[in-house]
Amino acid sequence: MQLSSTNPVVTQATSHPRNSGIETASDLLARPLPILTQENGTHSPSESRTIISTLFKDEVHQIIRNIDLVGLVPCMDVTGNTYVVGSELGLTGRFYKHVCDAVSLACKTAGLPLQFDDRQAALPPTDVIPDVVLLHAGQYRNTILPIELKTFLTVRLDIYQIGAGWSSIGPLVEQMRDNNTVYGVLSTYTHTVFLKRVEDCRFQMTKPIPQTAPQPSVRQCIMAVAILASEDTEYHESPGFDSRMLQNHTGRQASTRDSLYRPHSTTISAAVARPRVEIEG
Repeated sequence: MQLSSTNPVVTQATSHPRNSGIETASDLLARPLPILTQENGTHSPSESRTIISTLFKDEVHQIIRNIDLVGLVPCMDVTGNTYVVGSELGLTGRFYKHVCDAVSLACKTAGLPLQFDDRQAALPPTDVIPDVVLLHAGQYRNTILPIELKTFLTVRLDIYQIGAGWSSIGPLVEQMRDNNTVYGVLSTYTHTVFLKRVEDCRFQMTKPIPQTAPQPSVRQCIMAVAILASEDTEYHESPGFDSRMLQNHTGRQASTRDSLYRPHSTTISAAVARPRVEIEG
């Protein structure tokens, strides 16, 4: 992922007491997400042992430092709150509230013309419908970042295996192709991964980032990738590209080619072409 070329600005500000009802946009983004748990109580939030790679972590921090987040915004939530959900609909609502609304406030105070919408608002409609899309404000026909949501009740990104999990990434890849985007996001709220298309059959993906992650938080990562997506908005496939080259295959092998994020990558192998998903390390 390429860093934003935005000139650095000061983003530190004096913290405001939480009971004042306001805080800086920087504080809002830095705070971990409120915790979600399953309705029947049989699923407890997992303590992910995933360590976000230094490269991706440093990139997010640099992008966040380069934008003005000293503006004041309403205090939206309190760290430590736990919310109970029992369906994907409930999870989607919490994602909008705790992620999209928070990042939207930060974008507004930073003067960034970006907004989140549902796919029905982002015309033209297609059969491949992302749960959430990021747009340039007022440009409802141009999705620049699709976000696919899966419930953590059925998809465990914290124990993600690329060979077994390609079916979960498949819809996001379709959405990225349908909208010609460079970036995409897959989230269960409890864990989130970021995808970048670098070649027709090659994608880079971060390790799952847990809802409790600090520095960078999920919100900071979403903000950073939103900025990257707003600057690198389109990916166009090579003339004559056969989409069947991206179909799911069961064969797996270790790639000898170094990834941007780890010294070795995992490959989904096909009969001829091998759509490659490289995972950070």
